[in-house]
Order: sequence, then C-alpha cells, then structure tokens
Amino acid sequence: MTTQHAKQIPIDALAVGMYIVGLDQSWLHSPFLWHRRRISQTEDIARLKAYGIRHVTIDPTRGLDVPETLSGPPTASPTLPVPSVMAHTTPPVAPPLTEPRDAFPDLALAQTVHAEATTAVRNFFANARTGAPLQGTVAQEVVEHLTETVLHHAAALAGVVHMRQFDTDLATHAINVCIFALTLGAAQHLDEATLPCLGLAALLHDIGQVHLPRNLLRKPGAYTAAEQRLMQAHPQLGATMLAQMSGISPEACRLVAEHHERLDGSGYPQGLRGSTLSTLSQTVAIADSYETMLGNRTGHPPLLPAQALRELYQCGRLQQLDLRLVETLVRCLGIYPVGSLVALDTGAHAVVVKVHPTDALRPVVRLLETPQPGHDASSACIDLAAVPSRTILHAVDPATTGYDIVQLWPGGSRS
Repeated sequence: MTTQHAKQIPIDALAVGMYIVGLDQSWLHSPFLWHRRRISQTEDIARLKAYGIRHVTIDPTRGLDVPETLSGPPTASPTLPVPSVMAHTTPPVAPPLTEPRDAFPDLALAQTVHAEATTAVRNFFANARTGAPLQGTVAQEVVEHLTETVLHHAAALAGVVHMRQFDTDLATHAINVCIFALTLGAAQHLDEATLPCLGLAALLHDIGQVHLPRNLLRKPGAYTAAEQRLMQAHPQLGATMLAQMSGISPEACRLVAEHHERLDGSGYPQGLRGSTLSTLSQTVAIADSYETMLGNRTGHPPLLPAQALRELYQCGRLQQLDLRLVETLVRCLGIYPVGSLVALDTGAHAVVVKVHPTDALRPVVRLLETPQPGHDASSACIDLAAVPSRTILHAVDPATTGYDIVQLWPGGSRS
C-alpha cells in the first residue's frame, strides 16, 4: 500500500480515473463505503461535492495524476480540519488500542464498519456459491478498510463483536475472525505487506464451506464419520478456490489451508505439527477458535468473552495453539474484553468500556443503570485501576439481564 506518492487536491481538481485514498471528512459522512476507490464516473464527483467534501487525497500510482500546476501542496482549509480517523492515507502498522486514553471506543463507527463490511462479504460469498468468477479485489478492499479501522479503533470493533448485535452466519464469522486476526497481527508488528495477507486469509478462511451442503453446516448435533470427512475438506477446498482468484498470494492460500491444523498434530486436513506450521496460520487459527467459542455456529452454547479466552489459554497450555500468540491476544483484549458484562463486588452490573494494557483485571467499566434524561452516561464510568476498593467478581451473560448494553454505551449509539 503506497503512501509516499499520495497528494491532497481540491475537489474541483478531481477527475474520472483518479484513485482516492482519503477525504477531508470522516468516512461516515461520505456517500461511499470505501474511501479507497477509483472514480469511474462524473456522478461520483458530484456526490462527493454534495456531501460537503472540499479536498480529497489521491494516489497517482493507482490512477490518474493531476496536472503539474495542481500537484503542489494544497492550501490548508481552516474550517475543515482532517479528522484523526482519516489522517493517514494508509495507517502505519502499530499495536492496536491507539485510541486516546481519555476517549471511549466509538461504538457507532464500529457498528457501521462491521455492518457494511459484512454486507460486502455476504454478497461475495453468494457469488462464490453460484460458481461465478470471483474478484479478489473485492475482498482486498474489505480487508484494507478493516485494517484501517482496527489500527485506530480496535477496542470499538472488539466491543461490537463481543456484544454480538447481529445474526451469526458465515459472513459475520468471517468479518469477526478477520478483526481478531488483524488485532493479533498488529500486535506482532507485521509489516504493511504481511498484515493485508493475514487479513485476507482470515476473511476467506472458510470460503470452502460455500460448496458444502447447507444442512451439514446447520446441523446442531455431532457429525457422522462421512460428514466429518466432508467438513474437514473445506480448508483445502478454500485454498484451491483462492488459488484461482487474481491477486491472491500463495501465502494467503497456505494460511487458509492450515487454519485448522494444530501444533500437536491433532488438526486437519493434513495433521501438520510444530514448526511446519506458519505463525500466521496459527494467528488465523487462534482468531477462528476464539470467534467460534463466542458464537453458536457449531451447535454448542456460546461462551462469554472471559470464558472463551480462558478456554483458548488452555488450548495454548496443551500445545494445540501457540501459547505466546494466545497470551498476546489476551493482552490486546484484556481478561474482561470491551463489551463484556460483569458483576462487581458491590452487586452492581457494569459493561467494560476500556481495557488497561498493564492491568487486565481492572478495566474501565460503565455502571448499568438507566441514566436520567440529559445525564451524561460517561459520568457513571469507573476506572477500577484507580479505585482499588472495587473489583470484578465474574462475567455475566447479557441474556440473563434486561439491559440494552449498546444503548447504555457512553456517548450513545447511532446503530
């Protein structure tokens, strides 16, 4: 992802054939899902102007350039500062949780990212089921957008997944696994070539399942021996499908093929073990295992985030999954991840809204009582690290309470 050639130009200089990599407003206030896109018609430019956008950032290496007279530094607009979410045309690879310490995760932004990315992937999988030729660029754009959001709003995206305010299907599972894999990959400081490869493999890790019988995928009970063999064929089937798509690297295909392999040789389809497995495929495997524990796609009751992390840690201790990577994910998400409902020693319920990277057991929580009209919900937040007299007793299943956690989030929710 090239950044050194990017240049900001006034909207009036934008022309068909140019490739946009940034806007002067939050993408939530633009008419397009992805900021990185080629302008294909004059109507696209008119729509951008209608939304009040005055400057765009283009990448001349991926589209047309502007005339030399316009290629110099643009005149700064004092009334249109560039929001932090759009401050980088391509975000630097850095550990997640880069939000300001005094800010709460932007749940509304994360909800929009999650919903729109899921729709795009759902359409992609629907095309895959028909056998139509697949364009890798569609999946790459989804990964590119998720990567940008993870690098700047990892906690918010994790919170949306942990609250599970959506229907669980193959597309949402793919998005969620991609989010957790990118979070774990960013914590490993992967470079700008490797992180997109990881994200693409995580997004498409189960694409082989689109050609399996739907009644098999929805079966609530145990598989027969024949059904088990059919299900265990999906990693290699998916890798074969990816190899036929343009722009997909052999490494991404390898990660898809290996995402159910385990370090102790107990995985499938080939029973690989130890150092023969890629660290990146273990990253996808950990993200996939964690998300599966949170959901109910396998017919098993979903686990709470804290329970799933505990189970994941046991898999690491048993040398099925890379324990070092599991511990890294726990440090990223916290013992009680953002979006978790917990019970305090006072008897009150609270939702975790921020995690301290150095004190995983004492996050910032928001007490769950309905605020009075005009009352700022953030004033009910408690930093447990600063109040040692209060502790978390245990995690709570939101299904057993009457709270609408999303609506009680600090700052409200624009779902």
